[in-house]
Amino acid sequence: MKTIRFYPVAPSGVNYRNLLLDRKKWTTTRLKEFDGDRYLKQLKLGDDVSITCGFDPEMVETVGQGKITRVLLKKMKEVTKQDLVGESPDAVTPQLLGVCMNQIYSPLIGREVTGEDFVAIFSWQYH
Repeated sequence: MKTIRFYPVAPSGVNYRNLLLDRKKWTTTRLKEFDGDRYLKQLKLGDDVSITCGFDPEMVETVGQGKITRVLLKKMKEVTKQDLVGESPDAVTPQLLGVCMNQIYSPLIGREVTGEDFVAIFSWQYH
């Protein structure tokens, strides 16, 4: 089964694990340049997915199952609040998403994430 993996806690301190277990998070946004490409190649509309949590890919916990209901690719500057329905509290507006993406991805890509960067947005419905 295809998988979407999350860290248990975001750099902002938001507990992703609890949001996923409580089914309060059903959307994720990934920087295309970093891991968004991999997810865009892997996940298609209607795919069944396993939602997992863990810092170590070898030791993850399955926290839910779902079906992909939406796949979007947009520039950061084009993302709307509606695109972010179901995201975690640290990324529910385009402005917050920018902060969140920079906290997560800037250290990994060695630069700031800008409005010109593409993001992949995925939503799912829990089983």
